[in-house]
Order: sequence, then C-alpha cells, then structure tokens
Amino acid sequence: MKDGTFSLSVDGSVLFSRDEPFSLPALSPNGLMVAFTEPADETPFDPATKQIGARSLLTLGSLRSVLYYPAADRTVVIGTGASPLFLDDTHLIRFTPGGIIMTDLTTGNETVLLQKSLSSLYGPVLQSPDRTLVTMADVEADTLHVLRVSPSGAETVTTFDIGVMPAALTEEGLYELRTTKKGTSLWRHALEGSSERKVVTFPDTFEVSAIVVDK
Repeated sequence: MKDGTFSLSVDGSVLFSRDEPFSLPALSPNGLMVAFTEPADETPFDPATKQIGARSLLTLGSLRSVLYYPAADRTVVIGTGASPLFLDDTHLIRFTPGGIIMTDLTTGNETVLLQKSLSSLYGPVLQSPDRTLVTMADVEADTLHVLRVSPSGAETVTTFDIGVMPAALTEEGLYELRTTKKGTSLWRHALEGSSERKVVTFPDTFEVSAIVVDK
C-alpha cells in the first residue's frame, strides 16, 4: 500500500480506501457503514504542501464528514467537521468549528454534545474500544482532553499537556509513543490519578508509528 493511503478491511475484503491522509475511516459496530473525512469543497489534497488548496490540512471548516454504505456503494454527507466516530450503530459524532455534534442516523436529528470553539484538530482523535471515551486537543488551552461521550452528552474525564501525542486509548489508560535517538518507547498514562509508566521499548531497528489496542 502506498504512503498516504488509508484502507479499511473486514475478513480480507477492502471496504474503503482513500489517498487523503486525513480520511481516517471508522467502521460502525455492525460493519455496515464507514465514516470518513474529506475536503468540504472537494479541493484535492496536495501532499507536497500538506494543504487543501491554500488552507491548512486540519482546519475544521475546510473538512466535512461523510458516511459510506459499502453494500450499496452509496455516500451521504453528514456535515462540516472531521474525525467522525460511531458511538453505536445509530449515533455518529464529529468534531466541528462549534464543538462536538452527534447525528442520529435513524432520524437525521443533530445534537450538540459539547459546545466549544475548535478551529482545528491537533494530532489524532482516538476512541476507546468500548466507544465511550475519545480524545480532543484544545490548542488554545494547551490541553489534551479525554472525554466520556454518550448520546446524552460529553464530559471531561481527565486532561493532559498538549505535548502528549496519544497513540491509543483504552478505558483505563492513554498510550503514547516517545521517540529518542535510542529508539521508540510506549508509555501508559493512567486516566485516574497522574501516574505514568514505560510499557516497552522497541528495538532501534523498528520504526513504530502506531499501535493497535486488542479488545
């Protein structure tokens, strides 16, 4: 697979593949829908400048969230914003310039779960395996939030310094990859309390850029 391509496969079958590095597809729990991000006005991504036209790659107003139904090969635009994630088979959240919005996929109704000014996303948005926790970076406050999200609302569980670049999120901890001249180490930050510990150091021959949490 070429650099910059994101694909999503189930049982060996590719359901979704895009070249834009911000597409970050998410699969619904029932496996029937794929949500992803694309330029709001279909302006192509320029890999040389890492921009969409003259705009920054992660400017939320320049992006929109889209729902794809593989069985019907049909796409539906959800709205402005990025990093759509499924709370369950009927509720989808996305990060917009005005905060976190949830769409009820059965009725089409939208609910603001968290009202907050978000001009851009800094780093990846992660979701815990049970779909109850997500990360959100507040660049202006230099804070990385871990939020508990449900169809009834969103609340902050804990916060970290914006310098923490999350690699994975579970119900108990936030995992971070730290790279030095000696190699890359995986660290775990507890969500309760302020403890952190090194989990493992990878050999310097490994080029680790992401990890996957096994349910």
